[in-house]
Amino acid sequence: MNVVSLSAHFDGKSIQLDKPYKLEPNTKLIITVIPEQSDEQESWLNLWKNIIGKTPKIIENFK
Repeated sequence: MNVVSLSAHFDGKSIQLDKPYKLEPNTKLIITVIPEQSDEQESWLNLWKNIIGKTPKIIENFK
């Protein structure tokens, strides 16, 4: 099986995948807990992702 990242959430009782994905019994998982982000934090994160994604183009323009 290939390594894959899946979105999920905790419903108060168990971890639920956000989209269906077939897992075999006893499949090993690594769970990362992400703290809730405010709208402002989300906006800054999206801005930086946008900037980082354009960095090679910006650098290329200065050559």
